[in-house]
Amino acid sequence: MCVTLITAVRSTTPTLTHVIPSPARGTTTVTAVTSLGDDVFVARVCSQQVAVYNAVTLTLRRHLTVPVIRAWLSPSSLAVTKNDAILVADKDNRILSISSSLGSIQELALSVDGGIHWPLGLCLDESRGRLYVGEWGGECRVLVFDHIY
Repeated sequence: MCVTLITAVRSTTPTLTHVIPSPARGTTTVTAVTSLGDDVFVARVCSQQVAVYNAVTLTLRRHLTVPVIRAWLSPSSLAVTKNDAILVADKDNRILSISSSLGSIQELALSVDGGIHWPLGLCLDESRGRLYVGEWGGECRVLVFDHIY
């Protein structure tokens, strides 16, 4: 008796499937990327714009302007809330909350001994109401804030 066994193996190797090109070759380095639902948000160096792409087609939907970020203080990280707010960390040691539907901008009042030094990474855990902020400068800490939203 002969038995043939066929097994399906799922690849565990990530595969590059798409590339979102730079709008101007070599001049607009990406500083932060995040996604929520059907949107992908991209921040670039020396830009007051956050580009919003369709997560399925990866076509540009719109730009959101972040006027309080000075051109040389590029966004260093992004996070997006379910309430349609974009959190932006900048190199001026601030975390800003931008309502993409209302266009309002406010700086989050985050109390930290010694302040926040060059926030480089943001991670929002809305299920716990927690925001993680990674520092590039200062003591290179990961700061954890509860009761964010």
